[in-house]
Amino acid sequence: MSKDFLNRQNSYFTNNPYDDEPQHKIDPVAQLKELKDNRVRYWGIFGELPPIQYQSAENVTDIDSQTNSQTEPETESETESDVYIITDSEAIIRSDTEPHDEKTGNKIPLGTKVIIIDSYNEKTRVQYVNNADTKYWTSTSNIDIITPVNDNNLYTAFYNDIIVYSNPEGEKKEDKLEVNKKYFVLNKCETAKNKFYEIKKEGSENPVGWIIDYEYVLYDKNSIDREDKLSKFKDWLKERLTEAQAKTGDDKIKFVQGILGLIEKESAKIAKNPPEFPNLETLDKNPTYSETNNPDLNTYVPHELISITRSFINITEFTPEINEDTESEEVETVIGGSRYSKIDWNSRLGVPQYRTQSDNLSIPEATCNVTTMAMTLERLGNSRQDVINAIETKLKNGEEKTDEQLKTLWEEKSKVYLEKITSDAGSSYQKLRGNNGGLVGKEDDLSKKFKEIAQMEDLLDFYLYLKTSSLSNRYSIFDTYKDSIPEDIEPSVEDKYATEKINLGKNKLSTKQRHKIKTILDGGGAVVLSVNHKGTEGSHILNVQSINSDGIIVDDPYGKHAQDYRFGETGDLFAGKNKSNSDRESAGYKNVVHDKVSETDYTKRDFTVEAGQNLEDDELRGNSILLKYEMINDSKASSGNNFIYYLVLYEKK
Repeated sequence: MSKDFLNRQNSYFTNNPYDDEPQHKIDPVAQLKELKDNRVRYWGIFGELPPIQYQSAENVTDIDSQTNSQTEPETESETESDVYIITDSEAIIRSDTEPHDEKTGNKIPLGTKVIIIDSYNEKTRVQYVNNADTKYWTSTSNIDIITPVNDNNLYTAFYNDIIVYSNPEGEKKEDKLEVNKKYFVLNKCETAKNKFYEIKKEGSENPVGWIIDYEYVLYDKNSIDREDKLSKFKDWLKERLTEAQAKTGDDKIKFVQGILGLIEKESAKIAKNPPEFPNLETLDKNPTYSETNNPDLNTYVPHELISITRSFINITEFTPEINEDTESEEVETVIGGSRYSKIDWNSRLGVPQYRTQSDNLSIPEATCNVTTMAMTLERLGNSRQDVINAIETKLKNGEEKTDEQLKTLWEEKSKVYLEKITSDAGSSYQKLRGNNGGLVGKEDDLSKKFKEIAQMEDLLDFYLYLKTSSLSNRYSIFDTYKDSIPEDIEPSVEDKYATEKINLGKNKLSTKQRHKIKTILDGGGAVVLSVNHKGTEGSHILNVQSINSDGIIVDDPYGKHAQDYRFGETGDLFAGKNKSNSDRESAGYKNVVHDKVSETDYTKRDFTVEAGQNLEDDELRGNSILLKYEMINDSKASSGNNFIYYLVLYEKK
C-alpha cells in the first residue's frame, strides 16, 4: 500500500458494482474496502451510514483494507494480506483501539513485520505477523510494503564490503555478505531513501538480512562463470610466464610471441556473446606465431588478464640482456612497441603499458593527467604512432606538406612548446623536466629529437598544446575535452565509444557506480579515477585496470598507496597517515626518478620511449595497485569532496 492513499477528488459512487454510470462524487474522506470481484465499496463516516455503494477499483491507490473506525475490521489471513515492515525508528503507538487517541509514548520496534487491519485518515491499525494478538494504531508513514521478488535464481556475492542491514532503514549488522557465497533474493522494500532486498543464504532457514540494490552487488551464474574461468586461465598463463622467464635468446622471444598470439585468439572468443572460454585441457602450451598467419583480430584482453598479459609484452620490448643473446636478423620495428617485430602489443591487445609520470619530460610532478590518458588510449586500442598522426594533422593544418616541411614544423613547434613549459612555470618543479635534468636552455637541441624519443604521454601533452597554444589543456583533458580528445585519434569517433563523467562531490562511490565500472571494463572500455590525495584536498588522476572482490586495481602513474591513508584526515596518499607531501621521498611509495643528468645524448636519458619501456622496480611502484574498498569507504567528506573526486567512463560500442 502506498503511503499517499488519499481518496481521489474526482472519484464517483455508483449503486451497482456492475454499473459504470456515475451517480455522484465520493466524499474525499470516505473509507473503502477491497472486494474479491476487484470492486470497492464505501461506507460514509459522518452521520447516518448510507447504503453500500460501489466504485471501480482503478480509482483507488494500492489499498488493502479500510473500514469505519467504529467497526471491527474483517481481518484477512496472513497469507492473503500484504505484509509491511516498520521502517521508522519513531513509530509511536497511538493506541490499540482508536486511531485518534493520544500517543502512548511507546514504539513499535523497527523492522517489525505487520499486516494492515484498519485505516483512518493517515493512521493505520496493524497486526504483528508473528503475534496476531498484538494490534496497534500508528501513523501510516511509519510503514512500507514488502513485495515478494518471486525469483528462484541463486546469486553470488562478488564484493567483500557489502553491508547487511537488520531491516530497511535500520542499523547495520556486523556481518557483511560473504564473497563467493550463494544467496536467494526473497523480498523488496522500497523506502524513501533506497531499495532494500531481503536475502537468504543457500542452505539456510532464516534470512540473512537486507541489502541495498542487490542487482549491483550480487551476480548471476554467467558473471561468476566468467570470473572462475578467467581466474583459471590466468593461473595457466602464470605457468607459461614462469616457463618464458627460464628461456633465453630467440627461444624466449618466439615463445612469448606465441603466447601473445594465443591470448589474442582466446580474447576474441571471450568477447563473443555468449563468450567462449578457453579449454585449458587442450590449449597449446607451446604455440607459434607469425605476423603473416596471425592478423590483428581487433579485440581486447579481458581486464582480469591485463596484468599477466603485460608481463609477456614487457619481454618483447627492448632489454639489453635479451638483445645480446638474440641471433635474429634485423626486423622492422615500431617505436614504442616490440623490439622484435613491428607490433605494438599494448594497443593491439588493449593492454596499457604501465607509465610513470616521474620520467616525463613535461613537469613530472603535474602530468598524471596525460600519463593516465596515454594508458586510457592504449586500452581503447591506440598507440604512440596514433598520437603522432594526430599531431601531424594539427601541424599540417589542412595543407599538404613535404617530409622536410613536416620535419621543420615538428622542430619549430616543439621548441616553442618546450620553452613555454619553463616560461609559464610558477615554481621550480613546474619547469621543463621539473627539478631534475638541467634542460632549461636546451630546448633547441631537444626539439630535434622530440618526435623520435618522446614518450606517448609527452607527445599527448604537445598535442593538447597545439589545440589552443595553452599548456592548461592538460588540466582539462578529462573535463572540457573528455568527449573530443584527441579528436584526430580513432576511438574518439562517436560510433567507437561513449564517454561519461560522473562527479561524486561529497558522496562515496556507490555500488551502482562500482557495477558500472565493472560493466564498462567487461566490455573492453576504459575507466579513469580522480582521487583527493592530500588528506583534505588535492586531486590526482589514475587509470583503472580492473576490479575484483577486494577493491579496484589501478595503474597509478605517481606510485603506490599508503594503506592507512584516509581522505578527510591528516595524511598523504603517498606518505601515510599524519604525513604530508614533503614526506614522500622518504616514505618509499613514490616512483623514483632514474636520470643521467650529465648525459649529453638525449636518447639515453630517462624521459625517452626506450627508458619508459625498461623501468626499474622502484619506478614501477604504482603498477597494478589494489585500491581497497576500505580506503574508499572509511574516508570522510571534507570541503564538499570525498576520496574519489570524479570518474570518467569510456564505454566501447
